[in-house]
Amino acid sequence: MAAIEELSGHIWNPLLMFLTALFIYLGSLSYRSWNRLRHIPGPPGAALSKWWMLRNTLGGQMHLALKRACDDYGPVVRIGPNDLVTNDSEILRRMWAVRSPYRKGAFYEAVRFDPTRDNLISMRDDHEHNELRAKMAIGYSGKENEGFETTIDGQIQAFIRLIEERYVSTTGAFRPMDLCQKVQYLTLDIITSLAFGYHFGYIEQDADVHQYIHMTEQSMPVMMTLSVFPHLAKLLQSPLFRQAMPSEHDRVGFGKFIAVAKKVVAERLMSDKTAKRRDMLGSFLAHGLTREEAEGETLVQIMAGSDTTATAIRTTMLYLMTSPSCYSKLAKEVREAANAGTISSPVTNREAGGLQYLQAVIKEGLRVFPPVTGLMSTTVPAGGDFMHGMSIPEGTDIGWTAFGVLRSKAVYGPDADVFRPERWLEAGEDELKAMTAQWELVFKYGKWQCLGKTVALMELNKVFVELLRRFDFALVDPAKSWSSFSAGIFIQSDLWTLLCAVGLTANVARVAAADLDDFISSQRTIALNGVLSNIGPDGASVAGASAGIVVASPSKADPDYFFTWTRDAALTMKMIVDEFILGHDELQVHIEDYYKSQAVLQTVGNPSGSFLPSGRGLGEAKYLVDGSRFNGEWGRPQRDGPALRAITLITYSRWLVDNGQQAKAKDIIWPIISNDLSYTAQYWNSTGFDLWEEVNGSSFFTTQNQYRALVEGAALAESLAVKCTGCELAPDVLCFLQTYWNAADGYYVANVNTQTKRSGKDANVMLGSIAVFDVAASCEDPSIQPCHSKALSNFKVWVDSFRNGTLYPVNEGIPQGQGVALGRYIEDTYYNGNPWYLITLGAAEFLYDAVAQWNAHGQIKVDTTSFPFFKELYPTARETTYQKNSNTTLDYAGIVKAVNAYADSFVEVAQKYTPADGALAEQFNKTTGSPTSARDLTWSYAAFITMAERRAGQYPPSWVPEIASEVPATCAASTTTGVYVPATAAGAPDVTGSCTVPVTFLVNATTYYGEGLSLLGNIAELGAWNVDNGQPMSASGYTAERPLWSVDVELPGGSNVSYVYVRKQSCGFLYEERNHTLTVPACNSTQKVVTDDAWVGKTNGC
Repeated sequence: MAAIEELSGHIWNPLLMFLTALFIYLGSLSYRSWNRLRHIPGPPGAALSKWWMLRNTLGGQMHLALKRACDDYGPVVRIGPNDLVTNDSEILRRMWAVRSPYRKGAFYEAVRFDPTRDNLISMRDDHEHNELRAKMAIGYSGKENEGFETTIDGQIQAFIRLIEERYVSTTGAFRPMDLCQKVQYLTLDIITSLAFGYHFGYIEQDADVHQYIHMTEQSMPVMMTLSVFPHLAKLLQSPLFRQAMPSEHDRVGFGKFIAVAKKVVAERLMSDKTAKRRDMLGSFLAHGLTREEAEGETLVQIMAGSDTTATAIRTTMLYLMTSPSCYSKLAKEVREAANAGTISSPVTNREAGGLQYLQAVIKEGLRVFPPVTGLMSTTVPAGGDFMHGMSIPEGTDIGWTAFGVLRSKAVYGPDADVFRPERWLEAGEDELKAMTAQWELVFKYGKWQCLGKTVALMELNKVFVELLRRFDFALVDPAKSWSSFSAGIFIQSDLWTLLCAVGLTANVARVAAADLDDFISSQRTIALNGVLSNIGPDGASVAGASAGIVVASPSKADPDYFFTWTRDAALTMKMIVDEFILGHDELQVHIEDYYKSQAVLQTVGNPSGSFLPSGRGLGEAKYLVDGSRFNGEWGRPQRDGPALRAITLITYSRWLVDNGQQAKAKDIIWPIISNDLSYTAQYWNSTGFDLWEEVNGSSFFTTQNQYRALVEGAALAESLAVKCTGCELAPDVLCFLQTYWNAADGYYVANVNTQTKRSGKDANVMLGSIAVFDVAASCEDPSIQPCHSKALSNFKVWVDSFRNGTLYPVNEGIPQGQGVALGRYIEDTYYNGNPWYLITLGAAEFLYDAVAQWNAHGQIKVDTTSFPFFKELYPTARETTYQKNSNTTLDYAGIVKAVNAYADSFVEVAQKYTPADGALAEQFNKTTGSPTSARDLTWSYAAFITMAERRAGQYPPSWVPEIASEVPATCAASTTTGVYVPATAAGAPDVTGSCTVPVTFLVNATTYYGEGLSLLGNIAELGAWNVDNGQPMSASGYTAERPLWSVDVELPGGSNVSYVYVRKQSCGFLYEERNHTLTVPACNSTQKVVTDDAWVGKTNGC
């Protein structure tokens, strides 16, 4: 036994030493790999492994990830242990130049289609590459192929015949076509005709011959994955695994093409007709390509020449179909040229080159969606390099981001991400030169410039002309346009398109389109389900949300709306209350959960302040979905939320009173309402942020709803025999509401008492009017109802501001008196300033409201102020009062009909851009109409339902006093001190014994430009150790002598606090190396609490 133990010791000691040495060796390699590029910024974790590259490659979004990386971290970014990416065109030109010492990187190991030999793309040796390229250049140029252009023409004509025979829709036949698939049939037949002298029959058979497309879609993602791990690519190409690679013995896919290529080359050499066959293969052989080289390069031709051009055609057609103004301009140019006889049939390449807008479209399509997006890394030569102040060691691989380069805002302007061909026609000489130089990089540059450039541009020149001179195109489902996956090249499918003969528009031909009534009926159900899916605790889209919490959107990134906003929640729940009163009893449980959740939220201290003693915390805009505080920077306070929440709960309480539940309304819900009314009365005359959370001042929407809340609150308080603190101030608020009117220009200025330079024409006003709508209210009531003359005038002025096809291309060509897509205000830049679903639908609701009020009173009064509104819709209108039952009945009915039709036209705009599944985002793109910004926006769904209610003649309970309110002769800036008591009967915690103490945190921390600091601690006020919810700090007192950061926070009196400071750097968060502690003084202490800290630990985590 002792001998065994002795032997064991002899074995394990050397093994332990070996493992230790191996660990040290591998660790040193990892450290050296990290250390050599540690000074270059990049995504978190990218420096340590290739996981970032692999994850984005597998997700099919590498092209966008690379662009974002450069957008976020700069022109040179580290994306792997030895991998960089750049969006700097000057660096690319230097690396790709003919005499550049840079060589192709290991990335190209993965694009060796034949494992036994390199091709022109995969060849990394510059000398061999240049020799092979020289032999092939003339063949690609078409100079030795007299039938080069006619070959392309022949295949395009065959494509036209296929469409005419099988895919043209009429009013009696719906024949959608997958444009992705058919376009690839076209490009495959073109390139095989040019390469081999005959096509493979994709168009003729209308099928994926040899399953090439299917097999390519399966293999390309694998190849791109291997490009992340080039050594693995080498292993798979070794004899050990060669049996698994494509082979000439395969019956389908890429292997079949290998067999075809070998067969064609062999036949060509055996027949000795090289000189007689004036195609690309003939040129290759004539200029010295060997049999093996010719076989390999024909395969490259097929893949590089078909997939990339197909992508360019598909994406450009998609952008045209989703950009009505661009589509119309190109169609007009092509058709006018055809009718004038200035272009032939088929169009020649030279003639197409003279169509200016066509050339702009082609350039823009390739620019905004470059067909080749692989990293295409090059290796830094001996001696290293120097870029943007950073030393780049030799042996480092540097790739490019095609989307980053070709969507450069520095070159193409702030709208570089938008498809806008006009940029090529508007640019000055120097600007156009710079734009073109950048654009040409889509074909690469210098020694690696694409040989197929001439072929590709000729195809593009011809195909758009031949299609648009014959057909009109439209997407079958604009909201679900296609499937697109980046695998170096793009794998695209399901671009279902409707094609009609010119003159029969696609919209008319679309026999599957539902009428407006059917759309509203089905969408109303979808919208209600969308709302309920966003309410906790059981909402299908908002796991983790507490009971009664209304989540703005399930979207957690780009943008992150996974919060609950007091305003949005109140407006949504007001709709739920109205639906409940209309008979949807199943919704009451959500109302009950809502008021209980709000009782608790009222007591949650937050950056706007605490609940006690002054109620300032009620002005907080949003909270986390579990009901806890949000500490991030935001526009605060926002003073509309308490008023809107009071209105919602007052409506529910009135129903309770009417249904024998007065005690519940008084004892449980009134305390919540009372707190909100106290806040409204105390702070109505103080500035705050508007409903868009951008302008700090006084907002029309806020003031209007504050007035309603105080009026309704007073009425409810009287019925419950309770006191309403501050409700007597309603007349003063009403007086202030009148001051927003701009008489000279006929509209309400949305925000006053502010320094904003906007015009003030804002959806804010229209949304305010529909929020206070009362069907029984007089059209002259100073609460500014939808039928009010000034509200109608404002509506016209605001809507007309969006009738600019340049501002909103989706509105191009829509005449006066027809609904258009509407956004918040014309100066909007958020998400590029797009139309909003809830606003476009709100415009329809506003008009339905006005009609309902006219009908309720039996008259329409047209005065000088409202005359332009009526004149546009009913040309014979005049300044008078039209009675429903009098000698003006016909005019009355005509106006009502015109306004209802106008309202419907706004719904039709929303219908046009609503996806087939009914999902409503926040916005839809102003150029393409595609949904954008936050998905499944709760307010969008709620807006659809309230619009549908009004159109169906379903109205909320009245609130405006029967005796019209009088506006005081002089406005008074009166306020009252609120009375704030936690609504414990509804579940609020009793916080009357608690208090908060103001604490100023100061820390000396030297930082670099762009770096931020936050305060993080163990209590909710400091984020509860959740770094995403820490307290942002200010550098307003920062100087070189004293690098001071600060933040003021109210902390619970008597609490013991542990906290640290956190740096937000380009690579992530960097924490201090030890915690600080603080004991907050007890309540009523007069001690001023100010920390004086210094940063502890390292200062660079990157």
